[in-house]
Amino acid sequence: MKVFLIHNTETIGVSSWYIEQAFNRIKKPEDFHLFRPNKIMKQIAERKESPPDYFLIWEGNISDVQCTRDLANIKIPRIMWFSDSYPVKGYMDYFPFEITWAKNTKPDLILMAQYSKVKEMREATNIPTYWLPFAGDSLWHYEVDKNPNYDISYVGTINPNDDHADQQKAYHLSILSKEGFKIRAVISHDKGRSDYTFEWKINRPVLTEYSKEICRGKVGFNCNIAGDLTGRTFEIPLMNRTLLTNGGDGWQFIFRDWDNAVFYDVPSILISNMKHLLDNESERNKIARNGYETIIKNHTYEKRIEQIELLIDNKIDEYEKRLYGR
Repeated sequence: MKVFLIHNTETIGVSSWYIEQAFNRIKKPEDFHLFRPNKIMKQIAERKESPPDYFLIWEGNISDVQCTRDLANIKIPRIMWFSDSYPVKGYMDYFPFEITWAKNTKPDLILMAQYSKVKEMREATNIPTYWLPFAGDSLWHYEVDKNPNYDISYVGTINPNDDHADQQKAYHLSILSKEGFKIRAVISHDKGRSDYTFEWKINRPVLTEYSKEICRGKVGFNCNIAGDLTGRTFEIPLMNRTLLTNGGDGWQFIFRDWDNAVFYDVPSILISNMKHLLDNESERNKIARNGYETIIKNHTYEKRIEQIELLIDNKIDEYEKRLYGR
């Protein structure tokens, strides 16, 4: 299928960048083109592009009125993929805007990275809506170091403000640190705090450097704060590291506790799970291998493209089989 991808983010290592790279890898040059939203129809006309089989519009950060108006009148299938639908302290909830934008654009399909928002979006717009979470990229997310020198690694944001939802991450890492686990945390974007009890530094590693930092730990730590499944949920297993994470909407469709990931909900479980993982290397490695096999089979960005095109072809059963492992 020929596709025109529309997104407005140029930052390396974010989800829209990974999906763009995946399209570049699996599509012929004539079958994939990227467009920025501003005056998209003019761009297409000037390049004299033949029509695509579908448009994929990524995320709710595109607010160009003309783009919305023009796309609403196109008869080619249009898919909108939203990824920022979460009301948590410190983060803007784009969901109300996404509903309005979808109503104005009238896409043929809507994809939600947040499982809990699928029903709400479908009811609000009367447009077929499906779950499609983030994914991993095996080209960049892989085992860099087979000899980790930390017990736990974390790479991501931790906002320093006490009333920010990110403090759940710092809270859990601090609990593990006080129990004596050796932690390596690399915090991107935001300033840290002097009272953190775990080792941390400020940096935003991307691509291989990101994998290198995760692989410095025997276990990859994650904390889903918005009910969804973060990119780390899929990236850490690709690095052949056991994923230690809390829940998140839809996790049970992809993971099985103590089979391909390890889950915690309260501090006592977090601590006991981590102790067990360190004391049982063979079990830890088996969980890591199972996690890798789960993600590489159905949850890379290349697989997400396949799942999107199954939905376009109305092959719902096959889409569910691929996504949910049925």
